[in-house]
Amino acid sequence: MDEQAAGWGDAGLNLEEIQLLSAQDLRKLYEDSTGLSWEEELGSAWLNKNHGSFNIFYKRPILTASAYVNLSQKASILSQTHCQICNSSAPIVNLPLRIKPESYQYLNSAKKKAFRSAIRHRFKSQMSFEKFNGDVCISVIFVCSLSRPKKDVDNLSKMLLDSLKNIVIEDDGRVVHLSVARLDHSGDEEYILIRIANSSLNDNSNVAANKMIHSWGGMPELKIEDYL
Repeated sequence: MDEQAAGWGDAGLNLEEIQLLSAQDLRKLYEDSTGLSWEEELGSAWLNKNHGSFNIFYKRPILTASAYVNLSQKASILSQTHCQICNSSAPIVNLPLRIKPESYQYLNSAKKKAFRSAIRHRFKSQMSFEKFNGDVCISVIFVCSLSRPKKDVDNLSKMLLDSLKNIVIEDDGRVVHLSVARLDHSGDEEYILIRIANSSLNDNSNVAANKMIHSWGGMPELKIEDYL
């Protein structure tokens, strides 16, 4: 690779010696290579032009399974999968909820209240934890029986998230990442597996230019007011 053409030569940097770069490293790389002070617009443009030379990508080992002993194990392993988007750290709560998944759309007010009470009882009586106050990442596996009509995952999620408010999470508005799956099977048992953890998604310390800088290539913005 031509280091001078890639913008590395002026900085006196050897590609072979460079490890993974941080956002601070990227800003310094721009300054050392151009002789200019960091500026988000110009710096972002330069980094985009030369990003093929930067060592910012890496492989992360992930424990997964090539086969499962039974459906219960499959559901359990999938529910505990590490979230690469949020890069969560402790505390992490993995909890089975032995309750049938229910759709927010189809429950009447009395049954919604009962569902919330059941979830509250499960968390308060059988777990010792502090409520998550910041941004959270939630992963849910709904184990559903094919003996009942299939329910869409968005309404299943709405009922569950509504039940977690002020018990496990401060508010469902603090959920910045939600991963939902419905595992169907021919048996009768139904339950919910949930994983809750802090999220670092909105920690932008790993971003060199902390602003949105991109082009839509002439694509117009869609405004719902234009379609009323």
